[in-house]
Amino acid sequence: MTKMTQGNSMNWARPAERPFLKRVSEWGDRVAQTGSWVLTDFLTPRELFLLEQYQSNDSVVIARFGGNPYAERQRVLVMPGDWHPEPEDFQIVTICATPVERMAISHGSVLGSVLGTGLDRRKIGDIFVQNDKAYVFCQQEVSNFLLAEWRQIGRHAVSLEQITATVEWEPPQFEKTIVSAASFRADAVLAQSCHW
Repeated sequence: MTKMTQGNSMNWARPAERPFLKRVSEWGDRVAQTGSWVLTDFLTPRELFLLEQYQSNDSVVIARFGGNPYAERQRVLVMPGDWHPEPEDFQIVTICATPVERMAISHGSVLGSVLGTGLDRRKIGDIFVQNDKAYVFCQQEVSNFLLAEWRQIGRHAVSLEQITATVEWEPPQFEKTIVSAASFRADAVLAQSCHW
């Protein structure tokens, strides 16, 4: 949990990020005034960074959770300082998609098929693909819709189930490499390190 402190101004943020910071400030003010909590949609890593950099109230703390220890997209509870949240308080549901016939599953194809149901990306957390299954974290309020409407990944049918048991998650795999770039420009270094 992180304590919210008084933020200076929003001038340090990009202009496109200032509306989000204004919402962060409003969340902190609402929690401080009402003593109740605010549960956000799934936030991107950049939004999580902004939230931690710009915090608007001393009497408010934040806690974040994305459904498993390795989640990048997480929901945030903005709450009074004396609250201690449990994972259930984040209202995250895990849906397991298993292809009916054996096929290779990719993160992109799963994300595309989930968004093809019409759900907003903010309602969907991380997607993990392991052991020929796709695990999708979503907000509890959209889980029934997703279970009813999501039928396939690409052109292949899938069977869906809501997971309540604990799944052993594989930690993300990172590869350390040394690259030689033609110049020290950011685009050249990035292109070389991503094999573009």
